Amino acid sequence: HYDLTSSKLLVSVLAFNYDRKESIMQFYDKEQLEEWLGLSKVSNVTLLGDEIPNLTRVLSAMNQGTPLWKWAVMLSLLFLIFEILLIRLWKNA
Repeated sequence: HYDLTSSKLLVSVLAFNYDRKESIMQFYDKEQLEEWLGLSKVSNVTLLGDEIPNLTRVLSAMNQGTPLWKWAVMLSLLFLIFEILLIRLWKNA
């Protein structure tokens, strides 16, 4: 609701009701969504059913992708060791 004021004096209280048709809760089932996606040629959508036991883990893996930071840290340490060995051998030669 809204308060209608004039010079900080309350004149009236207003309220607006939305059409009840906007609150109708009708949903598509999985088959209807698959049919619609097939007709619209959308390729970047994945439908997840209710048979997934750990939905949080699946969604997290889908959002994060393949974690490559461990490989990056290992490779950087390997190259650092290689560089240290190369500098030490280069000084001795």
